[in-house]
Amino acid sequence: MQDYFKKQKCAAQAIYRNILFTRDYQALGIHEPVWQNLQDLATCVTSQANAPGIRFTVTAEGLEVYADPLFERSFTILSIIPCVMASR
Repeated sequence: MQDYFKKQKCAAQAIYRNILFTRDYQALGIHEPVWQNLQDLATCVTSQANAPGIRFTVTAEGLEVYADPLFERSFTILSIIPCVMASR
């Protein structure tokens, strides 16, 4: 029974993050693009990911992308996919 609730909690967290992303998506394109370091961005997002037992490897040293400041949200969404898939 605990396993069931754990999976449900993980799925609910993923849904909640998607709702937040949808809300923030409205602001996409409002701000000027900025240079963003992919290594720092991915490391920050994956360190906050709630995915016990899943190891993230980030190898983007020295790479930058010129993108909307909300680009980080894309990584946030990608980091929750393993959590949802692991709960199935």
